[in-house]
Amino acid sequence: GLWFFNSSKVSGASQKHRHLQLLRRGVEEISCPRAEWFQSKLKSTEDCTNNLESNTYVVGITETGDRSISLYKAYKELISLSGLGNIGEDTKPNNAYNIICSGNWMALIRRTKELSKGFNINALGFAGYLLATKKSDIEFIKSNSPVKLLEDIVS
Repeated sequence: GLWFFNSSKVSGASQKHRHLQLLRRGVEEISCPRAEWFQSKLKSTEDCTNNLESNTYVVGITETGDRSISLYKAYKELISLSGLGNIGEDTKPNNAYNIICSGNWMALIRRTKELSKGFNINALGFAGYLLATKKSDIEFIKSNSPVKLLEDIVS
């Protein structure tokens, strides 16, 4: 499946309490529409070319026997790479963020805004799932791209 987390209202959280959410995926299904993009960031050594890339951090999940330890190590690495703070010392993160986790990678996206062009975007937006309402500017998506929408809400 595809696990995701929204750290605060700014990151698209709809509840005050913290919780992980799961989007079930079959074994034969891709984890999300943007899975290849996240996989390419995992393998890339190139410099970031835009605001979205420079605020997205992706690490591989290595199996060490205990899956929970592997996930925690990946999370700690992302917190360090993104500059969100020190897990043992800081009482809250330095920025709003989203986490997306598939079977073999975990991504963290730093962000500054909840909304753009009438779209309320949470972690699933970065995974490639956007929810449109009557207030959403569909023409912006058609004229530009969903990626331009995402670039508008990152740090």
